[in-house]
Amino acid sequence: MRPIYPIWILVSDSSRARLFSVASAHRPLVLEADFEHAESRAHEQELVSDRPGRMSQSTAGGAHPGHGSRSGMEPSTPPKTVEHERFARMLTTVLSTQFGRNSFARLVITASPEFLGLLRDNLSEPLKKSLVATLNKDYTRLTEVELAEQLAPLLMSADRIEPPGSWPAISPPP
Repeated sequence: MRPIYPIWILVSDSSRARLFSVASAHRPLVLEADFEHAESRAHEQELVSDRPGRMSQSTAGGAHPGHGSRSGMEPSTPPKTVEHERFARMLTTVLSTQFGRNSFARLVITASPEFLGLLRDNLSEPLKKSLVATLNKDYTRLTEVELAEQLAPLLMSADRIEPPGSWPAISPPP
């Protein structure tokens, strides 16, 4: 059986994150790292260097093909979404590196619903196997004491939670 502790807890939204560890169910949370991603809070205008590029639109069947109107090109993904994805990749890279160094045995992620999806999409397979819970709650503004109160039931049952990757394979009946 894999070790249960330490458990790392990532508390995040799209612009800030705190990473805590807990050594056992009855020990306090310890802040391991604090992350800020100012670009995720920036206004769209601050993220784009200038106006969108221009693209010629041909006039179909006209006398001068290729000499039509010019329209502004919109980026395929909004700049704010790009920054949110960048922050999610950075956080999951940190987690993967630390998991590879055996810094923690299990992982809990609590994040705002939209950002939780981005984090899940970027988790490596080993991290997915260490994940014991995800909560689609934005706890980034809670104090450590308030966070510990919210997570207490989960942490008290952590020794009974097996990560999905360690669940035994069940064969169908013959």
